[in-house]
Amino acid sequence: MDKNQTPETPEQEEEYTGILGDYQESAEPEETPEVPAEPLSDSAEKTKKNSALKIAGIAVASAAILGCLGFLGVKVWNNPDRTAETSSQSEVSASEENSSASDAAASLPANPDAAVYSENGEISKNLMECFYHDYLNQVASALTYYGLDAETSNLKEEKLPEDAGEDMTWFEYIMAQAKASASQLLVFQEAANEAGYTMTDEDKQSVEEQLAAADLTTYGQNATEEDVRTMIEMQTLASSYFNYILENMEFTDADLETYYQANKNKFDTCGLMGFSIAYEVPDETAETETETESGTPALTEEQAKEFADNLMKASSPEDFEQQVYDILINYEDYTEDELTDLHSSISNDSFSYTDGFEVSDWAFGGTAKVGDTYLMEKEGYYSVYLLTKEAGLDNTSTVNVRHILFSTSNHMDSDSEEESQSEDETQAETTAEEAEAAEAAALETCWTYARNALSEWEKGDKTEDSFAELANQYSEDPGSNTNGGLYEKVYPGQMVQAFNDWCFDASRKPGDTGLVETSYGVHVMYFSGTADPLWKDTARNALQSDGIDSWYDEQEAKYPVAVNDDIINSIE
Repeated sequence: MDKNQTPETPEQEEEYTGILGDYQESAEPEETPEVPAEPLSDSAEKTKKNSALKIAGIAVASAAILGCLGFLGVKVWNNPDRTAETSSQSEVSASEENSSASDAAASLPANPDAAVYSENGEISKNLMECFYHDYLNQVASALTYYGLDAETSNLKEEKLPEDAGEDMTWFEYIMAQAKASASQLLVFQEAANEAGYTMTDEDKQSVEEQLAAADLTTYGQNATEEDVRTMIEMQTLASSYFNYILENMEFTDADLETYYQANKNKFDTCGLMGFSIAYEVPDETAETETETESGTPALTEEQAKEFADNLMKASSPEDFEQQVYDILINYEDYTEDELTDLHSSISNDSFSYTDGFEVSDWAFGGTAKVGDTYLMEKEGYYSVYLLTKEAGLDNTSTVNVRHILFSTSNHMDSDSEEESQSEDETQAETTAEEAEAAEAAALETCWTYARNALSEWEKGDKTEDSFAELANQYSEDPGSNTNGGLYEKVYPGQMVQAFNDWCFDASRKPGDTGLVETSYGVHVMYFSGTADPLWKDTARNALQSDGIDSWYDEQEAKYPVAVNDDIINSIE
């Protein structure tokens, strides 16, 4: 298993795009929201198929750098759980925010020795250079994509690409991020100092670990260890105080219900099945008949309409699905085996409202009933939808669960592979039979380790704490082997199937244990208990987001920060 892959990650469905429709996890619509099968793609994968994602006004083709860039003018929270998109000021332009900050800082006395400063804190030129290079390191892959080099290119001369929507150099762009971060950290520092809040022992240990892992040469030619330590300490204090403020925000069930009633479209879901039938728009200049990938002629509009009309008469979800399968078998020569994994591609039990999508208006309008169908007609295709569950709030509880994973990929016998290598290059690769045998042996090893771990726990005091200790000791899941194997607020469908089925067994009760085999290996399971429905956690997070924004706005007004651009612009 890849070290960054965790057992809660669902296995991705195979993609299929053909003349009869688009069944894959399609991208969320941008300019034209009404696209085939859109309501069935309601997941975090929506953006993966976009050809160009605009982050910070820059068209970025590499998904690896999405987390490195933030919109100019948006608060750049230094807490790892905070994203720029949650800020209530996401619509504030860079020029408006800078103007507001300048007005607030006008009352501060001049400080010609500091690059950025507040009433009781300051950031020197060398320290500001660390902040600049910290952001420069984060966008290095973006620079590479645009043919630039973080170390050798003159970023004070190189302009952002035309599609960025900002007339500035890369230096100005990166420094804007660094100034926003430095200013914010000073505000947090001022607020924490007044409240008497200091770093915890865990925070101090984190600082030392980060500093030990830091490469000082990547923070600019003038950076010292003390400068980097100061930057890390400021970031850690801000993050710690940020979490402290969040954790002390309390909301009642009435608060959550009020938020839900005001934002129902963000929470309500419905059950929907959908299938898009594409047809060939006549091209009078074409000399040959268009064929599908399977070699059959492309559908005419009349044929597509006939298929759609029949689907509109589906008497049940099973009938709808069978008609779809019949079309695929009879028209595109699909086999029964090839249809096995298509159910989740045409059916979604938790479809969320999509603004501007006509099917959403139908499904969530209050008049559609289970069994009703809807036909969407656009040039080139007909899409048919069947309502399988009326729109409403999903009150399914989430669960808290711990596990210890023994990963098959960690227990493959590499020695056996080496021994199987032949001097003859044609026999150098391990045969399929040998690979299967090695995988089976690794799985058996994982089962042995899992049984032993469960037995060890049962011979002890059999508490959740003792299970957590074993998880930290034995688990090979990098996503949870430092927090006692804990996954909190797990919702149905989040985990791989066998893991999910064990967690949401109707008979499951706190303290239950068990062994589960998945594609990752063997899991020793411990059921901690149920938690709030997912919608409550979502509403609470939204209220916290609004609350922290309001709190920060107050602190920002209370502790103005000034920027010395002469010093800033002299940084290399």
